[in-house]
Amino acid sequence: MLIEVLALGLVTQIIVKGQVDIEVKHIGFIFFQIFCLLALRLFPGGEDLQLLGGVYIQGVFVLLLGFTILVQKPRIGCIFLGLGLILNGLMLTKYGRMPVDPNALIKAGQESVLNLLLKDSSSSHILMSKGAAAYLGDWISLPPGYPLARVISIGDICMSLGLFILLIFSPLRKELRHE
Repeated sequence: MLIEVLALGLVTQIIVKGQVDIEVKHIGFIFFQIFCLLALRLFPGGEDLQLLGGVYIQGVFVLLLGFTILVQKPRIGCIFLGLGLILNGLMLTKYGRMPVDPNALIKAGQESVLNLLLKDSSSSHILMSKGAAAYLGDWISLPPGYPLARVISIGDICMSLGLFILLIFSPLRKELRHE
């Protein structure tokens, strides 16, 4: 969902303005955090690295990224994007992987993903337990009628809404004001 919104937003900006126009503070720090997240994904076993107390490093970087986005200019898109990153970061910090509801996977037609999770063969998701994971993990199913059926979280929805506002709605509104 995030990839689709990001791609749509960037294409919309190029069509409307002929360029991508995003104001970002702390861009170096943001790129460093994204680089660290990618390095953890590419490093075998990187997503399982823990700090003292069982806190997963991957989650800490997602939390830092969320707070860095949140402190941008007070724009509603940054607030939603940062909040979504923080919500997902909380789950990644606690579990190391995103908890997912098995029933939601079945509703979304993702039985193959469920089989991977039952074998503990997924590097990005785990089966959901009770507690905060039941609310902040992936439990909202997008059924097979959706072009890319999947299971998403409240954090994913917040991030997608934030990206939509930042990359599509705000630039279009700004462009319409200037005409």
